[in-house]
Amino acid sequence: MKKIKEISNNAFTRKKAILFWTISITLILIISLILIGCSRVIYHPFGPKWSPDGSKIIFIKGYQIWLMNADGSTQIQLTKGIGGGDCPLWSPDGSKIIFESMQKNENYNIFVMNADGSNVINLTKNEGNDYSPAWSPDGSKIVFGYPADIGDIWVMNADGSNKINLTNSDIYEGFPAWSPDGNKIVYECGIKDEIDIFIMNADGTDKINLTNGFPYGKSPLWSPNGEKIIFNSIPGKGDIWIMNSNGSNKINLTDTATNNDYTPAWSPDGSKIVFVSELKNKGDIFTMNADGTDKINLTNSNIYNNSPSWSPDGSKIVFGYGSESKGDIWVMNADGTDKINLTSIK
Repeated sequence: MKKIKEISNNAFTRKKAILFWTISITLILIISLILIGCSRVIYHPFGPKWSPDGSKIIFIKGYQIWLMNADGSTQIQLTKGIGGGDCPLWSPDGSKIIFESMQKNENYNIFVMNADGSNVINLTKNEGNDYSPAWSPDGSKIVFGYPADIGDIWVMNADGSNKINLTNSDIYEGFPAWSPDGNKIVYECGIKDEIDIFIMNADGTDKINLTNGFPYGKSPLWSPNGEKIIFNSIPGKGDIWIMNSNGSNKINLTDTATNNDYTPAWSPDGSKIVFVSELKNKGDIFTMNADGTDKINLTNSNIYNNSPSWSPDGSKIVFGYGSESKGDIWVMNADGTDKINLTSIK
């Protein structure tokens, strides 16, 4: 009888252990999918983005999407519920916003809503996780990644119709970005730290590896004129690289011995690049010329600054200041002067 009781207790202990590890692994997977679901979430906890006309700013607060005027007034919560919203992006005409959300299911799907938060529509309705949506320059199409565990590049019409798998491979592909003329798409492709930058036509044909392992790269972005591409290097300490759109003339723009540089963004005229440079858990916002010269620390603070985004006219930069749990959205002139806390304004 004692032996049976011991076996029963052991079985119960094993069940508790299995339950513990099941819950733990599930939580890890959920967190991983959230991070995969939006490449920029790691470094863009607030995600402030100017409207195309420069009059509004969208940002993340408490895992929900908020809207405010460019001066910080009239702050409105656009998304609601457990699913919240991530990675919001304005349509080119400023009338709509696409975003990622887990609303009403357990997967991240691509949603669209009007700029005032009305008429929320699930465009993908996939059983897996969708991620990294991006509008085509004319606003007629949306490119995105699906599913998160494999990661093909898909394209669909702006209303969610006519979904087409552009890559259809068995390895990860993500972070797609349209060329300014809408004819090509650049994206990252690979496994773990062995990720290269690829380019293809907008219909998925003529895929070309631009980096071929030197350096491995992530998060590519076209220059406004479409002639250059900037990207983050991996593994290890991050640097910001630039190359011609055909992959030639690769140059390390930051190449610092200690700092981790990431999330570069082109100024609207393509003459400058804003980025975050991190050292010992402190991140500052820098600008530099497109050739890497004249690096200037715009924030020079003892806290984490992140998520820089240019105003459409290039005169201002909006950014996140602080942690995701305790932070605000600030704006400053492009030279770092006249910093204003926008989200402290009611």
